Amino acid sequence: MQTTSAIFDKDTVTSTISILTFIGIILKFLVGYLKKPLDKDNETYKNADIKPWAIRLFSIKIALKSTPKISKIEYVIFSIVLVFCILGTSLTTYFNIKILQVPNDWTALTLKSTKESFLMTDGKASEHAFKPTWILNNELCSTTQSLKLVNNNKISLPLKNYICNEITTNENHEALDKSIKEFSRSKPFLLVMLSALTILISWFFVSIVLTIIYTKRLAESIKNDHKKASSYIE
Repeated sequence: MQTTSAIFDKDTVTSTISILTFIGIILKFLVGYLKKPLDKDNETYKNADIKPWAIRLFSIKIALKSTPKISKIEYVIFSIVLVFCILGTSLTTYFNIKILQVPNDWTALTLKSTKESFLMTDGKASEHAFKPTWILNNELCSTTQSLKLVNNNKISLPLKNYICNEITTNENHEALDKSIKEFSRSKPFLLVMLSALTILISWFFVSIVLTIIYTKRLAESIKNDHKKASSYIE
């Protein structure tokens, strides 16, 4: 009997090669663009040991009509923006991790009365973590093992009662099933958006930091050039 694999299908291989070729062309163009000398003030940046690719990649703009400097007000503004960048990155990374902790065909829930977060699927619930320290299912709910979790302060009694009631009675099965489906649909979108936001905020953070560093470096380089020029005149 002859079998064929979609992975090694001729059309699939051709498409893959075309995609990889296209990506290669884009990367080659991007690397060439980043390494290209700056159209203006290239020597000034070169003397300060500043690479053109960093200026282009992080869209750094430093006025060179006079010796560049950062005022106290600008330092304050930059500091505030950097703090917000750190908070923003921490927040998006936190939510990214929380979403990644939810396995397929599970959903993330929070008990309103105790504000406890947990994961749940049909007939099972667990701590919201990559490696949960507690798990509840129908078997455990029917024994005293579930109370041990409460006594060991793993979960609260209201959460234990809620989970076991949902597992054993299956009262809100439709609502749970709907929540699982909605989370499964939105999970890829949320991960992509949060990751993109994290990268964007990180890029902005690096851009500001490099602007401060390069401004100081350029100022020092220009001052040194002026000193050398003055010594030649004397």
